[in-house]
Order: sequence, then structure tokens, then C-alpha cells
Amino acid sequence: MTDNQWISWICGWFAVSGWIALVATAGSLAGSLITGAISLTHENYEVERWHIFLIYLAYMLGACFINIFGLRLLPTIDRAAIFWCVAQIPMVVGAN
Repeated sequence: MTDNQWISWICGWFAVSGWIALVATAGSLAGSLITGAISLTHENYEVERWHIFLIYLAYMLGACFINIFGLRLLPTIDRAAIFWCVAQIPMVVGAN
């Protein structure tokens, strides 16, 4: 392998490991945010680690099924996400 091929190989594996970390982080963040919101609205609720894990699993399975079986829904989901992000700009700017 030449030097450029080694650099490309290392860069590719850094990208793959970044994607894996991003996927794991998204599910974990969803579990933490959802259990946090539940604990804010219900005084007697205590967050347990396995609650976060179950939400993590549901999030990951939902994402997996959307990518496998809901391929036609992805453009609609992308448009909704863009609209949601753009709609949040006035709210964030207005809150300050």
C-alpha cells in the first residue's frame, strides 16, 4: 500500500467508528431526554437505567424498521425535520 492508501484506509475507519458512535449516542440521548421529561411531569417517577435502555432499544428498532421497511417515508421525514429545525429558529431567537 502506498502512503495515500494508508491514509485513506485510516480515514475511512475513523468515519465508520464515528458513525457507530453517533448511532449509539442518538438512542442513548433519546432515552435520557424521554425519561427526563417523564420525571419532570410525574413527581413520583424515578428514572432507572433499564428504563433508559428500553427506550434506547425502542428508538433503535424504530429507526431500523423505518430504514428497512419505510424507505418511501424517508423523504417526508427529512422534510419534516428541516421544517422543524427552521421553525425553531424564531423560538430560540425570541427566547433570548
